[in-house]
Amino acid sequence: MSDDEVLPWVQYGELLDHLTTALVVLDNNVVVYANAAAARITGRKSATDLVGLELSAVLAPDVYVPIQKACETLCQRDLPAVHLTGVAGSDGQKRRFLDIHVARLQVGARCTIVLLLYDQTPLTCALYRSREAEKRLADLIGTLPGVVWEYDRRRRAFTFISDYARVLTGCQTELFLKDSSVFFQQVHPDDLERFQEIWQQFKQTQQPSSWRFRLRVGEPSGEWRWLEAKIVPVFDDDGNLVAARGVSYDIHREVETQHLLEQRTQQLEALIQFSSRFVEVQTEEEVILALCDLLNCTLDFEYVAIYLRRQNGLVEKAVVRHRTVGWEEVELNLEEGDSRLRDVLAGRIPYFLSQDTLRDVSEREREAWTRILGDHLRAFSNAVVPIRGRTQVLGALAVDRRDTGEPITESELSMLLTIGRYVGLALDNVRLMHERQVAEERLRHLVQNLPVTVWELNLATRQLDFVSEYVERWLGYTPEEWQANPAMYRYVVHPEDVETFERVINPDVSSPPQPVELRLRDKQGRWHWCRILWSLEHEHGRDPLVRGVTTDITEQKQAEQQQLHLMRLRSLGEIASGVAHNFNNLLMGISGNAELLQASLQHDRELQRRAEVIAQLAHDASAIVKRMQGFYKLQPPTRRERVRLRALLEDVIESTRPVWHDLAARRGANIVVRLIAEGDPVVKANRSELHEVFTNMVINACDAMPAGGAITLRLGEREGKAVVEVADTGIGMSPEVKEHCFDAFFTTKGEHGSGLGLSVSYQIITRHSGQITVESEVGKGTVFTVYLPIAAESETMVGDPHQTVSSSNLRILTVDDDEAVRTAIMHLLQADGHHVTAVSDAASALAQFEPGLYDVVILDLGMPHLDGLSLARQLKEISPSVPIILLTGWGDQLREDKPPEVDMVLAKPVRRATLRAALLQLAKR
Repeated sequence: MSDDEVLPWVQYGELLDHLTTALVVLDNNVVVYANAAAARITGRKSATDLVGLELSAVLAPDVYVPIQKACETLCQRDLPAVHLTGVAGSDGQKRRFLDIHVARLQVGARCTIVLLLYDQTPLTCALYRSREAEKRLADLIGTLPGVVWEYDRRRRAFTFISDYARVLTGCQTELFLKDSSVFFQQVHPDDLERFQEIWQQFKQTQQPSSWRFRLRVGEPSGEWRWLEAKIVPVFDDDGNLVAARGVSYDIHREVETQHLLEQRTQQLEALIQFSSRFVEVQTEEEVILALCDLLNCTLDFEYVAIYLRRQNGLVEKAVVRHRTVGWEEVELNLEEGDSRLRDVLAGRIPYFLSQDTLRDVSEREREAWTRILGDHLRAFSNAVVPIRGRTQVLGALAVDRRDTGEPITESELSMLLTIGRYVGLALDNVRLMHERQVAEERLRHLVQNLPVTVWELNLATRQLDFVSEYVERWLGYTPEEWQANPAMYRYVVHPEDVETFERVINPDVSSPPQPVELRLRDKQGRWHWCRILWSLEHEHGRDPLVRGVTTDITEQKQAEQQQLHLMRLRSLGEIASGVAHNFNNLLMGISGNAELLQASLQHDRELQRRAEVIAQLAHDASAIVKRMQGFYKLQPPTRRERVRLRALLEDVIESTRPVWHDLAARRGANIVVRLIAEGDPVVKANRSELHEVFTNMVINACDAMPAGGAITLRLGEREGKAVVEVADTGIGMSPEVKEHCFDAFFTTKGEHGSGLGLSVSYQIITRHSGQITVESEVGKGTVFTVYLPIAAESETMVGDPHQTVSSSNLRILTVDDDEAVRTAIMHLLQADGHHVTAVSDAASALAQFEPGLYDVVILDLGMPHLDGLSLARQLKEISPSVPIILLTGWGDQLREDKPPEVDMVLAKPVRRATLRAALLQLAKR
């Protein structure tokens, strides 16, 4: 460039200095011109300070480098200019943002680079601050639990929508900005129509006020989420609605909370309603139905199962079909195995909850679920809660959502636990009620089956509140009859006992209750003795009561009368036994001497006959004594022996002769007694008891014939039983008397009868497995028939031997304190050729006795100082092999139970032949 050329920047330099744009001219990368603005941008005091400097020395590297590259690009590509924007640099003091225009200017032959630097620092800073503000606003909007949006009505599109729309719906915000209908597709169908109505109303509004409404939009998971939209209209200067700005807040948690609160309130109201129902239920089945109804009202489960534990360790599952509850036994061992249901039932865990049941259960349970669900196998929620009573787990409630797979919430679990507790308490009440009913039924059954009458009298109403059923079996009157007519006691209680009974039903509160005994008449007119135990009760809030237990003591009274009867017999027996013993001793002397006279008077037949008469009379007297002993002899009821009924009846006839012959003749009556024996059956019985039975019948027959008549005893056999008929020709019995003749204390003899004779006879025959019947007609007499089982075949009964055998030359020691008896025995034995030593007491016998000295010892039982049995015991100690005969007036009694000290028992008076047979029998041993 020549000096004469005037360059434009020189020509117009003063003008260029007023530009706000910096101008820098470079020649070979050296500044040849810079205006004032360039000095300001580069931080120089004046423009002249820049001239002559390398461009790299003028600009910071972050500005110089882009310019250098732009210059190279101009030259390489032969471009006229390059524009650089947003170049940031620093002048050492502050950072600047420049827009740079790099141009190539051809001046003559030289290529000059012209730089125009626009200082954009204020604008860039403002833009940066604006962008920062926008970013902060976007971040703030992004944190809001809602969608911020702006809708341009004219363009029918969203001009802005916050990123929460993507979070909420899963759709990118660009999709909403591109197509606004996408938003409406996310609205719940139930809310879309209402939303469109509100939107139409909004478009027609002229008011600047905001609008609010709620709607649901879809989530990516497919769930619906509640939003509350607040819309503000935007108007232009003419008042036309041009846009709408709004915020759609996420109120899903608030709505869910409100819904949960409402649901919980409904559940609590249902619980309160069903609590009264749970109180009223009376069976387990009613509890199960109430539980199902409660679950339907409060919770939503596709599957519900109810399990109950039983006392025997089993578990049963309730099966409900058409409002009917059944039970199925479940194979579940509460002690072994791996099962969440088992753990809950056994109380090992408080509950079980899983949102993925197939993941959280045991392998065995997973296999069971797989079999149940089949192809529908998928994750689902499941819960098992205990049905807990007051003290233990009574069962379990299992629920799941196998169809929908929805989770079971904590609120639902809490409700299930509460329901389980309610049901447990209801089952406790039902079981306690059942136990109480069972106890009451058991007590009622016990009371109704006790052989006593339990009753309760209300003293305020004078009504019988309760009477047990036994009273009907006992007296024939039903409980209803007693309750309908409380005054019935006036003709049921014996007239002599009414005053006693009224002390019970009209008690004196100042005196303690005392048991009473009285007589009651049944519907058939029979009298029964009873004992009443009673108490006076004053229960709070109830009328005073008299509670009593009435026991039939008729048999006890009968037993007492029998005991008195037996005591009298025992006393008479003791007297008779003593008298018989003395008589037997006397008869022994008479009988023995008479038999000796018979043997010594063979030359004088007349005297011999008289001696024989004496002996026979002694024998007859002995038979009378024996019968007297038999009549008063007392034996234990279990003592049974073979009894020939013919001999027994003959004894009865002879023993009652004083009644039917002597007493009847005294009052001018003639009674004939006869025995017709069509056989001689043998029975196993207590002889004295049978003797008493037939004696009572004969005596009753005599009483029934005050003017005389005939008594016939007929003996025979019929159908394998012994049959005894006692018939009289007396006055007979009416049907009423006949019906009660075997009742205890029933008598037609007034004070002269005890009413026990036939009752005792009936019991004796019954004990012997027999029967007794009666046939009678007024004016035609009475027939009593006794049936007894015939004894089985056994050894032949042995009577008194009459053999005329003898065994002579025996050495015999006889001991008896009665001289007449001792002498008679000695003479009888000596007459048979025996060697006899006779002594009067035990001491003399012991002095005489030596081992081997005597072949037989005959001794009496009752002797002074030492009785016969004691003497026999000492003799056996001296010589155990010596045979001993006990000859005593009590021989008949002792023969039945022979003392071990003796070898044989003989009764006084003993016949010579009997004594000979005994000695022969002992000699054969």
